[in-house]
Amino acid sequence: MNEKDSRKVTVYNPQSGGNMVPAVGDYKIIERALQNLSREQTENLAQKAAEVALDLEKKKVEQRINYEQGRQVLERHTEVFDRRDKSGVFTRHEITTEANLGGGRIHVTSKSGATCFVATATFCDPGHETVRSLCRFRDGILVNHYTGRLFIKVYWKIGPLLATAVNQFPSTRAPLKTILTIIAGKLPKGVSIQKLQ
Repeated sequence: MNEKDSRKVTVYNPQSGGNMVPAVGDYKIIERALQNLSREQTENLAQKAAEVALDLEKKKVEQRINYEQGRQVLERHTEVFDRRDKSGVFTRHEITTEANLGGGRIHVTSKSGATCFVATATFCDPGHETVRSLCRFRDGILVNHYTGRLFIKVYWKIGPLLATAVNQFPSTRAPLKTILTIIAGKLPKGVSIQKLQ
């Protein structure tokens, strides 16, 4: 192998943090092609290569800036959420933040507060329409009445135990789904969860 065949060159490697890293290869074809270019073509190619290198460096800087700004936004999200009072049975919080971390936008939602333990365990999905309907009823109607608040306090004590039982005995899910769907169907429509937020 002669000296020309084992020549070391540097190439751009994005996995190394955008640094130029050594690479070994046979560049005879590239060398021949470059030798066949006119002076004007060589200058144009050099100018184009410089523009591409500048664009890459600019994108790298923009990504770093976006990442740093996104990280600060997410830190602020965490600080705001952590400062919220989450001690009450009737306290609910939901904070949604969108941040650009240089590689794309992400959405972060932090929630605290009441959950429908049994319904969620039954449907295995906190976003299921029946679960959401029961939560809307709790947050829009029950919390506004003494007996409703009393029911919620009792449910908060026994609900997790009932949900554990549902998870331990999956055969209970089918009848519970039927019962909860019937109850949810009889609840008043148009109750807004926003009343408490």
